[in-house]
Amino acid sequence: MNPQPISIESQIGQDLLSYCSEFGLTETDLQSALKQLNYLASRYKYRVEVLQSACIGLLEAVPCFDKRRGVTLGTYSSNYMRGEIRRSQENGTVFISLDDEDLPEEYLVSQYVNPRDSAVSVEKVECVKSFVESLPDNLANLVKMLFWEDYTQAGAARPLGISRQMISKMMIDVRRRGRRFIRRNHLEDLY
Repeated sequence: MNPQPISIESQIGQDLLSYCSEFGLTETDLQSALKQLNYLASRYKYRVEVLQSACIGLLEAVPCFDKRRGVTLGTYSSNYMRGEIRRSQENGTVFISLDDEDLPEEYLVSQYVNPRDSAVSVEKVECVKSFVESLPDNLANLVKMLFWEDYTQAGAARPLGISRQMISKMMIDVRRRGRRFIRRNHLEDLY
């Protein structure tokens, strides 16, 4: 489900250009923003949803953009686009990053740790169950709460009596352990 990048020639590109021109922006300004938008989308597996979120971020950035500050619209709007992608994630839309440095850890592993998902192969489910069983109890409970019981980070923090920041640190540990588990068991082809 990877759509073509958005270009000026596309219908969306034309609509964005029309909107940008209302604020005195040119095609060149929009080109830099579309380059950034397409780059952000290329970093995720499910790009349609990411493109939609990034477009919303771009639309929010355009009225605030000031050319006189010496930055391109692409540079200026990138934080708006990233912010909108993150808001979408926080509201329940899960994007799987191909380059995981921008996403909270729970979004990176969620595709693989939900055995209730019928689209996941039996082999993956068994692998995930083995991985979760190999975790220390506190991390295994956290993974189950976040991915199998659909808790949010804040919701999981309360019953565990820890902060949301501590949840994030624990998920970094889960991700590290997961990568080691995959390498140790030669499961790179499965994931």
